[in-house]
Amino acid sequence: MPQALRDAHRRWHKANEMAKCYMLASMSSVLKHQHSAMETAAVIMTNLVNLFGTQNRTVKSQAFRGIMTKTMKEGSSVRQHVLEMMSHLNQIEVLGVDDRSRVPKLL
Repeated sequence: MPQALRDAHRRWHKANEMAKCYMLASMSSVLKHQHSAMETAAVIMTNLVNLFGTQNRTVKSQAFRGIMTKTMKEGSSVRQHVLEMMSHLNQIEVLGVDDRSRVPKLL
């Protein structure tokens, strides 16, 4: 492999790691946990756009439905279940809840 190509790859890798660090540092702990294992900043951005990019009534309804219909299966991880519930709540918060009475009281 030519040295110029190796140098370009090394620069890209360093820039990608820097972008990932900035992105993860600015996220809530739940989002950080969900995205920390992703390989590139581009993959993180794509996932964030999928989660929060479309702010319409349908997406909000899906997030509410996700909370209301979420059930924990026997033998599954309590931690994972709580993280998934928190993810739904974060999504609703980011999308902007007009009527807070619709958000279930968890505590």
